[in-house]
Amino acid sequence: GLAHIGRTARDWDVIDLRWVNRDQVDHRRTATALELASLSAAEQSLESVALVNFDRTWDEYWQARPRKWRANVRRSRKQLARRGELRVERYRPTGAAQGEDNPRWDLYDACERVAAQSWQASSERGNTMSSASVSAFLREAHTAAVKLGMVDLCLLYVDDEPVAFIYNYHCEGRLFGLRMGYNPAFEGAGSLLMHDVLEDSFQRGDATFNLGAGYLEWKRPWLTTIVESYHYTHYAPRALRAQALRLKRWLTAQLPAHRSVELSAKAPA
Repeated sequence: GLAHIGRTARDWDVIDLRWVNRDQVDHRRTATALELASLSAAEQSLESVALVNFDRTWDEYWQARPRKWRANVRRSRKQLARRGELRVERYRPTGAAQGEDNPRWDLYDACERVAAQSWQASSERGNTMSSASVSAFLREAHTAAVKLGMVDLCLLYVDDEPVAFIYNYHCEGRLFGLRMGYNPAFEGAGSLLMHDVLEDSFQRGDATFNLGAGYLEWKRPWLTTIVESYHYTHYAPRALRAQALRLKRWLTAQLPAHRSVELSAKAPA
């Protein structure tokens, strides 16, 4: 790992470890690992991340949501039910070690079809499950995650037609929302699926659901807390490109919305 990188000849410019939940999960283990490898690193807040904590009952959580939002979800359920039978399927295999590693490509392909219909697919910067730039990688990652028992795949059907999906990775009750989307022809399907998935997670005893960074306005009705996501960066001292990137980030960090803290470590031998 980092110790090997620190003691071997350098063929890289930057080590950039991103998306670290420093305060709730990592507890500065990443910073310590870099220090022990004699790799000085800059700690910088990357983005604000929305979390749902499953530390209460479902009823307590749901009653704490905005009244108007709860009414919208109820209305969406009624409207979608008029179009057909509603069904949620959630697939969370336990992994190869437990004899449960079927990738269920039928479910994964259904997620891709919905993703292709979603607004994200038409975005110039879209990288949803159906996007050519990431689809092959995500399918390969799906195979590996299923074998490890780390996939949490959720679909909402209307009369057996998939209309919304939430695709997560999970580990020890912590969910990470990798991709989600809905068919805009079924208004309210995304919110309804999120409601049912969260209710099910409360019943399962999950710990947290990381809704990811960005788009906080639509996540705000669901979240219970916002945490900072950090990245730790080591810039090779003799690499011009690395030092140019370091200067750029330092200048950005001087803006009020950013801050950067230099972590001490011994210089590489």
